[in-house]
Amino acid sequence: MKKSILYFIVILVIILTALIACQSGSNSEHIPIPFRELPPPTGPEAPDDIVFTPGGSAYRANVHQMGEPDKWPSIQSANVTLGSGSDALNINYRDYIETKTGETRYNIIFIWKEGGLLDKELELYSIAVPDGIGLTNGGGGGRPGILLDVLVIEISPEVAAGQYTFQIGIEVDGKDYGTIPCTVEILE
Repeated sequence: MKKSILYFIVILVIILTALIACQSGSNSEHIPIPFRELPPPTGPEAPDDIVFTPGGSAYRANVHQMGEPDKWPSIQSANVTLGSGSDALNINYRDYIETKTGETRYNIIFIWKEGGLLDKELELYSIAVPDGIGLTNGGGGGRPGILLDVLVIEISPEVAAGQYTFQIGIEVDGKDYGTIPCTVEILE
């Protein structure tokens, strides 16, 4: 009888330890992206510098002036859907970014859904961001009915060349819609 109680306690301790370890691992992965005022561009103009237009924040390369030649090709974005039915979010963002070490890149996260998103609060979080890559939320603004935040991606000068992928999480009014992948390729 005492042996069976001892076995039961040992098994219970093992199960509880495993459950606690799993819980703490998942919480540590879900890291809120802090807000910080959008930093002014430094150095020469870059295609993904953020400029403010009547329609909201935009990439410098995507703002065209009539009669003037474009300096860069437009910044391309991916479209994904998170959720389903009338609760689905449509998201436009950069899923692939090339950069050099020591640079700052920008990723406009543009979100809308059928019927609009008025008076909603957008929170971004990250999962599995590699060391040497810093993320902040530079805020945003856009047309009524949409949510728009600018993700600021700062690359440390010490990061080795290569491809690095992390997840950007989307929460609207406290509801977690899941994550979207972002790959940053650090060039030599």
